[in-house]
Amino acid sequence: MKKLLLFIIPLLLLIGCDTRTPDYADLQFSIDQEIAYNRVNYNEFTLSVKLQGDDSQVEYKYIYFVYDHTAAAFFGGATNSEVQTDEYGNANVTMYITDPNYRGDFVIEATYEDQSITKSILVQDVPDITSLVANPTNIPADGYSQSSITIQLASLSDNLENQRIHFTTTTGSIVPNEILTDEFGMGEVRFIAPETYTIATIRAELDICDDETRGVQVICE
Repeated sequence: MKKLLLFIIPLLLLIGCDTRTPDYADLQFSIDQEIAYNRVNYNEFTLSVKLQGDDSQVEYKYIYFVYDHTAAAFFGGATNSEVQTDEYGNANVTMYITDPNYRGDFVIEATYEDQSITKSILVQDVPDITSLVANPTNIPADGYSQSSITIQLASLSDNLENQRIHFTTTTGSIVPNEILTDEFGMGEVRFIAPETYTIATIRAELDICDDETRGVQVICE
């Protein structure tokens, strides 16, 4: 019995102190942004993966992704939901939302060997500028008369509040020229007339989507 213990104890110590490198590297996974939109040109985001380990463990390995294929797809650089790491264990791939009606958390799972990491990105509608109204529409061209410019947004997503809006005008001035909408998707600025007769065109542009714009005119006479 004593001989058996003399054999087992060193063996247990050897196992407990085993510092051999694991057979595969550790997986890291991230998404480059928190929000994507279901509108073309604003629906892209990038997945980044990294393997941590020895060179032989990280280079040219395949990482697999699990996600809802009816709602999103990969751009070039990956096929069949997989991507290959470079010599340093890094890989990036761009995805885009394909379903214009998708809203909510879009979940993606990255897998490598027996490791799995799940991340999500919030998919929202781009708010629409439903109205841009000037009141009044005719003001004196005296350099100080004003017209109130009111904007209204609409969205099926819960993202009307704190949308940044940029305002421009062909003449006169806008004060302020940038605002954040309130909880109802509304905001207001002031147009100040120039000192010469003109028809001013005021435009509002949504910060997150520069092709979401609307204009209104004010006659200065």
